[in-house]
Amino acid sequence: MAHDFTQWRDSVVASLSSRDDVVGIAGLGSTAATTRADEWSDLDLFIMVAPGAHDRYRHHVDWLPNADDVVLHLVEWHGGGKVLFRDGRFIEWGVGTPDEVATWVAGEGTVLLDRGGAAQALARAQATPFPVNAISLPDALAAFVFSLHLGVARVRRGEIVSGGEIVRSEAVAALLRAARAGLTPSDPGAVDAIDVRRRVERAFPDLAEGIAAAVSQDPEPAARALLALASAQFRDAIPADAVAALSDRYGWSS
Repeated sequence: MAHDFTQWRDSVVASLSSRDDVVGIAGLGSTAATTRADEWSDLDLFIMVAPGAHDRYRHHVDWLPNADDVVLHLVEWHGGGKVLFRDGRFIEWGVGTPDEVATWVAGEGTVLLDRGGAAQALARAQATPFPVNAISLPDALAAFVFSLHLGVARVRRGEIVSGGEIVRSEAVAALLRAARAGLTPSDPGAVDAIDVRRRVERAFPDLAEGIAAAVSQDPEPAARALLALASAQFRDAIPADAVAALSDRYGWSS
């Protein structure tokens, strides 16, 4: 499958490279580490263009091979693009000049085309820490407890969708940031520089198993199970008084 993925990636790169206003291309994630690619992998690119060429690669998809097979195209609020092909293949990309790309944040990546400045731009993006992940263990655990409190409060008010999202998304992300700050990953190569939820089954397998079991429940039982999991995992670091206050507030102490 990695071979097929690489062929697909290279066909997109070749199509982009034929355009004079494309000055650089970088592949990210499995688009860079193609040995990890499988049938579920998407193509993830930084497309670096000459000044003024942005919209040709945001609002148009004629630069894609087999563009007639695109069934869905989205330009996101931040200017990135996504397309879905008829056969289920998926591409997402950001587009900017090399100077603009240099101000972005990137994890694993490789330069696929460089007509000047692409390698430096990617290196600068990779050297920039993703701000929300640059957090200490105490702050991550505090954010986790606050998220549980807010989520359960909304559930108790009847806001099941909002509260459930906070518990299952924001609280889980904070707990995984705590894991990055306080635990040694089983597989350091699985840790994603940007998305803390990616490949946690390899990075922190026991914690991932506990989180998956917790969030399979309704929001409040999920929150209670997540709190118990965090209290056991970070026994000496989690704010005990805050845990007690939360447990008392929602009647979990018994």
